[in-house]
Amino acid sequence: MRNNTQLLLTGCILIKEITSDQDKKNGLIRWAEISLYGGKEKRNYFFRVDNYAMLKGSSYFRELDAKNALFRTRISSFLKSDIDNEYDPSYGGVGNYTEVVGISNLEVLLQENGLEINQFVDSSSIDSYPL
Repeated sequence: MRNNTQLLLTGCILIKEITSDQDKKNGLIRWAEISLYGGKEKRNYFFRVDNYAMLKGSSYFRELDAKNALFRTRISSFLKSDIDNEYDPSYGGVGNYTEVVGISNLEVLLQENGLEINQFVDSSSIDSYPL
């Protein structure tokens, strides 16, 4: 099994539900999201592909150096009633991205918010995440 740092460096989006008791009283569900921001990175891939092409499972996809990688984090809130009723969620509560350089700075940011990178899961393994 791969650890969460390796998953991030291969392009996976990691998420964690962080709904507090106060959020529950207000009818909200909150999620924290971490992803690799690869807009400035070039991959070793000899075929011509679009910049947004998903090569994660390919043997040509190379992992980045964790010390220099650029990560993005954000917090998003959704109405619990929208999720429970299977409505399309309102995206008004989707937070702006915060960019973080390097895995050590990412871990510091998470710790400041009472989180650890190993508490997150791959977003493709969760059906309840609205994005």
